[in-house]
Amino acid sequence: MEMFFVKLLMFVAIFLFGFTGGMLPQVLGKTKHGGTILPLGSAFAGGVFLGAGTIHLLGDSHEYFARSMGEHEYPYFLMVCGSGFLLILLLEKVLVRADEAHAARSANPYMLMAVLSVHSFIAGTALGLEKELVAAVILLAAILAHKSFAAFALGISFVEAGLVKAKYYSLLAFFSIMTPLGVLLGALLNNFLHTRAALELEAIFDGLAGGTFIYVASMDIINHTFSEPETRWSKYIAITLGYGLMAVLAIWA
Repeated sequence: MEMFFVKLLMFVAIFLFGFTGGMLPQVLGKTKHGGTILPLGSAFAGGVFLGAGTIHLLGDSHEYFARSMGEHEYPYFLMVCGSGFLLILLLEKVLVRADEAHAARSANPYMLMAVLSVHSFIAGTALGLEKELVAAVILLAAILAHKSFAAFALGISFVEAGLVKAKYYSLLAFFSIMTPLGVLLGALLNNFLHTRAALELEAIFDGLAGGTFIYVASMDIINHTFSEPETRWSKYIAITLGYGLMAVLAIWA
């Protein structure tokens, strides 16, 4: 019963962190320095995605594959990561016609939201499956950190796409609720899913999410950030800070 109430509080906290983080770009965009802050915020978010994909998600995928399958020579986590990268490449560069540049750019927020929502749901499920309170709190801290920064990056993509407020709020709410829904599903499956199956599932989806994060960071956010040559050094420093933040968080999670 104690864990039930703890997970209920986690449900609310994760939603609030996600929604608040996603609202910040819209608030900052209305200030007189918004034109300067948003590009730097986008660059920072690119570093966050790069660090989250390479350090956290790939690291977790490797660990879970090793724990569920034992030590093995084949780099399953890297293969799955590459598959995630190729999946987003297929969606964004092949299925969307190259000559429809504006439409492709407008579609990016939806693609980004889909990618982030899938990973958020899986991360939430892992948290819901956790039985130990201390381990659940550590995982919650990692999810809150990633969720708020991911929502910030998603909010920036909404601002750049010029979404109207109603759509902005509804899409942000949809993204924010995905991790809490995962927590709920994990809690329900807690007594039915064997440990090895849970590890294998998380290993696969962490690897896929790692590949998609690396794609979004390099091909979308960072590439778009440097399409305008102004303040190149400031943008590079912002990217480095975002990556460094994820590296520091890896000490505890």
